[in-house]
Amino acid sequence: DNKKGPVYNVGKNESKRTGKKEMPFIGGERERRYGMEARITTQDMMYIALTAAVTAVSAWISIPAAVPFTLQTFAVCLTAGLLGARRATASVCIYLLLGFIGIPVFSGFRGGIGVLLSNTGGYLAGFVLTALIVGLCADRFGRKLPVLIISMVAGVAVCYAFGTVWYMFLYS
Repeated sequence: DNKKGPVYNVGKNESKRTGKKEMPFIGGERERRYGMEARITTQDMMYIALTAAVTAVSAWISIPAAVPFTLQTFAVCLTAGLLGARRATASVCIYLLLGFIGIPVFSGFRGGIGVLLSNTGGYLAGFVLTALIVGLCADRFGRKLPVLIISMVAGVAVCYAFGTVWYMFLYS
């Protein structure tokens, strides 16, 4: 005779639905009330950190020019296609934050706020938009190859447009 409702045999940080370990709830009362709980699992954190590291390593593979050609853009698109919008955007933001505080994660083993405010800073900031576009398309339309190709082309176009406007603004 259970009058209090169902009893779940789970630990403090385990989900009642899945039984998996999760981080504590992140968000306010409104999100909790309407079921918009934003939880981040340990696996999510691992994927985010790993893809931020892959993006950093791919930045070091470059062809020198006024605006260096690197594999960063490919890494950002790959991250967004695999992880989706929320985790990919977090990964790119962490990558940019690492560079902002001075860790040499950008092309040419550079880091610091000076790189983000230089002529190539717009392309780096455009990575956030690229991750959002590719990730949202992958989340909404699925991870089929034609969808990923079209979304990645659109994401790179937006990144290059943002970076080019930034570059022209600094040199005009």
